[in-house]
Amino acid sequence: MAYEIAFTGSIEEAFDGLEADERSYIQKKLDQIASSEFRHPSQWDFKPLKGRGEGRFRIGNGLRVGANIDDEENTIRVYWADRRENLYR
Repeated sequence: MAYEIAFTGSIEEAFDGLEADERSYIQKKLDQIASSEFRHPSQWDFKPLKGRGEGRFRIGNGLRVGANIDDEENTIRVYWADRRENLYR
């Protein structure tokens, strides 16, 4: 079943601080997740975050997306996108 992708603010706010190639990669991956015919969005490395209304997708290339999956409205609501912090440098 196809899902819609919605941003809680603007797409610019969600992708603030990311490079153009990172934004493009995230958008392509979100499109792939939303249009997957045989996998539910939560099966794409999605983890609910404790104490928050959203969860996060590990998109790949060290990128994360904070989102909520609404099955009633078939919508993936995106809150933020960011790079994974490497604490071991």
